Amino acid sequence: MSNFTSLTLLSLIPIIGPILANQIMAPRRTFTYLQRYFLLKGFTKKQAKDFQYEHYASFICFGMSAGLLELVPFFTIVTISSNTVGAAKWCSSLLRGERKEE
Repeated sequence: MSNFTSLTLLSLIPIIGPILANQIMAPRRTFTYLQRYFLLKGFTKKQAKDFQYEHYASFICFGMSAGLLELVPFFTIVTISSNTVGAAKWCSSLLRGERKEE
């Protein structure tokens, strides 16, 4: 069964299903938020995935908090923007760390 189908079936469970499906997608959500960083750095798909697995705990934490904030009705408009800003700040700190190493 495909990942999409299993998440769709999981989200059919009342109350807890959508929350679980949302949290299972946390690393993928973070990868989407950081995709612009990968593009600007010139990462290949493999390099981007390697970066994701090297920082997997951070990806899970960011994705879970972003997902929970995006679940709140009417507050989603603000949180999507703030999640984008948070991802940009994370990328900025990554770049700052690279400059210090040079």
